[in-house]
Amino acid sequence: MGSPQKRPVREGVALPARSQTWACRYPVPQVQHTNSSPNSRTFLMELRDYQTKARDFLVSHRHGFVIAPAGSGKTVIGASAVQRVSPRLKKAVWLANTLEQVDQAVKALVQFPCNSDLDIQVECVAAQPDVRDADLLVMDEGHHAPADSWCGLLQQLKPGAILWGLSATPWHDKDQDRNTLLARTFKHFHEIDAEAVRESGHLCDGKVFVWDLDTEGEFDKAIHDLAKADFKRLTGNRYKWDDDDLPDPITVIRQRCLWRHTPPYVQNNPKRNAKIAELVAKECSSGESVLVLVASVDHGESLCNRCEPWGHLIHSKIGKKKREILIESMRSGAIRCLVATSLADEGLDIPRLSRVIMACGGRSSTKLTQRIGRVLRPFGDKTVGVCHDFLDRGAELANAQAWSRYSNYQELGYDVEIV
Repeated sequence: MGSPQKRPVREGVALPARSQTWACRYPVPQVQHTNSSPNSRTFLMELRDYQTKARDFLVSHRHGFVIAPAGSGKTVIGASAVQRVSPRLKKAVWLANTLEQVDQAVKALVQFPCNSDLDIQVECVAAQPDVRDADLLVMDEGHHAPADSWCGLLQQLKPGAILWGLSATPWHDKDQDRNTLLARTFKHFHEIDAEAVRESGHLCDGKVFVWDLDTEGEFDKAIHDLAKADFKRLTGNRYKWDDDDLPDPITVIRQRCLWRHTPPYVQNNPKRNAKIAELVAKECSSGESVLVLVASVDHGESLCNRCEPWGHLIHSKIGKKKREILIESMRSGAIRCLVATSLADEGLDIPRLSRVIMACGGRSSTKLTQRIGRVLRPFGDKTVGVCHDFLDRGAELANAQAWSRYSNYQELGYDVEIV
């Protein structure tokens, strides 16, 4: 407890702007009670010990933040805490980052019926709701709080309002200013130990296979040629590409030119994509449920074509109704493989998932933690969630990111094997 000093707040991500008339407001169904005491109120699910401790922490702090590993039930913790304080509130607002998280929050709040006089609104941050009269603001995926779209809502809060945050990954890898802002905003932090949750049987172990497919640097010359052309155009040919003493801003431009042309070579790598298709077919045929994470819709469409008949693409532009159908089909086992963009990074609650394939690459430890967490929820006789990743030796920057992910897997305590 107290403001943590070590780990780093992840980059806030604002959803696309909607029209001014659009709003996503989900009033939570109320259940009538004969006894208004929160301690005697009937609720529809029991909390685990670590959830109870986290709930009690929130209830005892006006400003508080619970750091809960993916799959440990942070939404349930928040809903139970809202129930406990509901008799002294008139209005509570629950903010979520996606429509799917909005639905999850509504379902959790229904499990913990509140004081029938309490007005509870579950809102998507894209709607930019008016929170000026809220007695309680809950920020689900609260690591986004420093982002402009979230910070503006925080500034509306009236003095004395309760502010709670929930997230598996609050700290940003490098941006210490954002971490400081988050720490000052929420003041008090309670972290649930992932190892303790695993030992209690409420999270699965993680196994990571890292596939080494490429020849060292086989794409680097082509990437560098394209990047050099961009660099020359952007700097007006005033600097030499190979100069070791470039000013810092010019060095940044050089790195961005390299990175701009790296992802296409990674995503279009025929050996890599063939291995992904092979893994999907093998795992799905064995009865596993597979999530393939991609960095772009184009890559997702390409992989779905390779992974027929297993792959089904899910992303923000297909619409909420179709996403719900695909997610429910995955939950029921009617389909075996989802190919998903960053939409699945947070809040995708499908305990049946047992395999995740990191076709997306990247280096963010916070995103990595969220992504592998998709397959660590217990389900049936599942005891291990398996992740497939790639070394990407063919491209220097992608390879550096792959080794960063490798180190992160080890730090998270997963069994990692290069194959």
